[in-house]
Amino acid sequence: MSFDVFLISSSASPSGAEADMALDRALALCGARRGATADADIVLPSGDDVEFFGAGPGEVGGMFALRSLDQELANLIFEVADATRCLVIFPGDEPAFLRTPGHEGVALDPDAPEIVEVEDAAALFRRLHGPAESWADYAGSVTGAPPPDAPEATNSDPTLLDRFFKRSNKKD
Repeated sequence: MSFDVFLISSSASPSGAEADMALDRALALCGARRGATADADIVLPSGDDVEFFGAGPGEVGGMFALRSLDQELANLIFEVADATRCLVIFPGDEPAFLRTPGHEGVALDPDAPEIVEVEDAAALFRRLHGPAESWADYAGSVTGAPPPDAPEATNSDPTLLDRFFKRSNKKD
């Protein structure tokens, strides 16, 4: 399971070689790089891998499949969105496209949600943090895994997934 953060191209997004260069500049600015294997889409300065499902060579946009969220990841998402002039959207109570400062791109879909400016990576982190925490709590209840950085679990109640398998494996 992942907390998915989407980058959606805007009317200001580059294409072709310019799109590829914009992504590479953003990664370099964060000290990150493209991964050398299929399992490592983006490698952070810490050595951690981040799954990123991109639109393809010469195109911008894609999806970060996050397992946790910290300021380093928020910085990466912000810089990639800023360099590629993409809008950021994620699962949450009030859908909105988040746009970095200095970019006037608009959504290409006329039915898109409102656009909200985020002034920096810290503001993006604050917007993502609550929904990411809710996702981590939900993911933990389904899989039985504690959220990242959670204290040692003391609750031995079966998880939702445990209860499902127990019911589905009952012999009639």
